[in-house]
Amino acid sequence: MSKKNYCSCHNLSAQDFQAACRQGASSVRACFCLLGCKPKCAECIPLVKSILKANEQGSVKADDDRAG
Repeated sequence: MSKKNYCSCHNLSAQDFQAACRQGASSVRACFCLLGCKPKCAECIPLVKSILKANEQGSVKADDDRAG
């Protein structure tokens, strides 16, 4: 499965931002910080905000949900 780039400036996908949320990011700045970069053109900011909101609502699942 290919990952669509949501942040073309840094070649980041939605999965990258979801992983940052699982690592504890609770703001756009924190997401980028955990991913080792800063927003450039800001085109992806609405997506990052929607991922953060989904995480707050419990929609972003932790990786260990698949552990058996």
